[in-house]
Amino acid sequence: MARFSILKAAVSALAFAATLVGAQGAQDVQEEQQLEKRQSGTFAIRGATGGVATRLEVRRLAADSNAWNLFLLAMRDLKGLPQNQLLSYYQIAGVHGVPNIPWDGVRGNANQGVGYCTHANPIFPSWHRAYMALFDQAFQTSVNRVVNQFQGAARTRFSNAARNLRVPYWDWAANYGGSAVLPASMTNKFVTLETPSGRQNVLNPLFRYDTHPLDRAGFLTDPWDAWPVTLRYPNSTDPVRVASQNNLATARVNQDNPSLRQRIYQLFANCRDYRGFSNSNSNVCGQSLEAVHNNIHNDIGGPNGHMTILWYAAFDPSFWLHHANVDRLYALWQAIYPNSYTINAPAGQSTYTIRSGDQMTANTPLRPFHSNSNGAFHTSNSVRNVRNLGYTYPELSSGDTSPAGVRAKVNNLYGPGARRVTKRDSAPFPIVARAEDDEAAADLTPTISASPSSGPPQSLKNATLPEDYDFTTNIVSEGYSLGGSYNVYLFLGEPESDEPTTWGTDSNCLGTHASFSAPGMHSRTLIRSHVPLNAALNDKFDKGEIKSLDRKVVLPYLEKNLQWKVMKSTGEGVPNDHVPGLTVGVQSAKVKPAKSRNEFPTVAHYEDHQECTHGKSGGVQQGMANDWYKRCAPVDE
Repeated sequence: MARFSILKAAVSALAFAATLVGAQGAQDVQEEQQLEKRQSGTFAIRGATGGVATRLEVRRLAADSNAWNLFLLAMRDLKGLPQNQLLSYYQIAGVHGVPNIPWDGVRGNANQGVGYCTHANPIFPSWHRAYMALFDQAFQTSVNRVVNQFQGAARTRFSNAARNLRVPYWDWAANYGGSAVLPASMTNKFVTLETPSGRQNVLNPLFRYDTHPLDRAGFLTDPWDAWPVTLRYPNSTDPVRVASQNNLATARVNQDNPSLRQRIYQLFANCRDYRGFSNSNSNVCGQSLEAVHNNIHNDIGGPNGHMTILWYAAFDPSFWLHHANVDRLYALWQAIYPNSYTINAPAGQSTYTIRSGDQMTANTPLRPFHSNSNGAFHTSNSVRNVRNLGYTYPELSSGDTSPAGVRAKVNNLYGPGARRVTKRDSAPFPIVARAEDDEAAADLTPTISASPSSGPPQSLKNATLPEDYDFTTNIVSEGYSLGGSYNVYLFLGEPESDEPTTWGTDSNCLGTHASFSAPGMHSRTLIRSHVPLNAALNDKFDKGEIKSLDRKVVLPYLEKNLQWKVMKSTGEGVPNDHVPGLTVGVQSAKVKPAKSRNEFPTVAHYEDHQECTHGKSGGVQQGMANDWYKRCAPVDE
């Protein structure tokens, strides 16, 4: 605590220079002049300018050689700006956590929390949308600076590419048919780019962030205060020898992908209330966008990796592609449920400027993001429409963008009958209705049909049992009580190894409940999630390990075989009874299949099956069943 007190006293005296590096071209001069005018005021976050452009999935953007080249050059430019500049990569990344100092003059309480980021909070989606708008704006300035460094025909080519260039999203929930979900473009260490000086082999801007210099005091704790670069699955704590193991990140994301897809679809189909959709602390739906988002942080970072630790996550370049996708899912949900935007609930977790328990509304200031130079802040209302921030998404920019049309697109991407390149993928609803062979896609990029075919998806036909059920686990735990992030891995059967770092890629691992935290965070805030069981049960049925998918067979099977194990962000295993508040339950509900592609399946009231986890460490104990249902069941309509 002494170290934190010294740091807080030191940073309170810091002042920030908000002057951009001089650059070539009229656009850069204009930006510089605007910033000079704002030096006595606040920085106005408006997002990207020049009209509304479509964010593309990272693979789609990479298919356009000019746009991709420009994207990587602009990322390199932004990351290379001096760290004391307001719009530098370092300063923007630091808004999320460390170095826990005021950004754009917005002061907070360092004794209360580290960073401005809102987690376990109903404004989680909107705060991060404003954060992405800030990043888009700084990124666009780098794009223009890079374009003006080229000459002649090359400048013309890249100028044309810049018009519609936005930071891409990485869709980690889509089905890539056995190919790596985490694309090599995000994990390769080097890349060859066309630069103003000719073609060069350079460090991939998406591979890591290099501090220049490392602020050891600002990074607060070991080992991150000794690492000058961001790391994924670091193989050591030695600051000289440490290296990333992106192969482990790739394997973990591949393993988690089917569960992530089911959870996203379950979230779209079941959760119709913004309060439940928005954040992991809500007891309205039990599943939330934030809860699913937590998995990706831990999947990419691994034990001790920067993405796994809330304070450091935004320094890893993958953060921005991940959160662009989180924002996209938020925008799609808004399009399907346009009238569900009631933000009136307390914050679950404290931040630099918000206290746990503070009431959040649609007009709560999204600090530190100013909407003008006079000190006004963005709110959830001001960022409600992404088009006002200069971008949209493929599903919202073509074809039928009505609620029914967007439902059809979500069905195509994540639900029963989703387009994919494998022969069959177990669908979340219903458990026995599985797709027949699909025609292979032309490439590995998920595609959206502007006019989906009429009639029910193939995977919603030919059910072989009289009743179809959705089986799911409901999990709750204190998300900030273990002194860092952690994963609760669920298994059907015994894991193949007792080594915790192997559990996430174990063949029996069916999904994960993830806490996204940091070493210095301690509170009793509850987080909740669902991990669907249908795909895993289908797999066990296919292998002959379970004779039927009838509830009379499934429930005893789950009672015998369902288990869970906990791993901290350090890679250490933790006994289940050492995780405060951990409770794992099982529920099922009858499913009514959708009648067409523009509808979702509907579920009846979920029934609690206390017997499946009763008596197990971290299971539903005697007398908890009714309360468990009230806290975690999806909303019925």
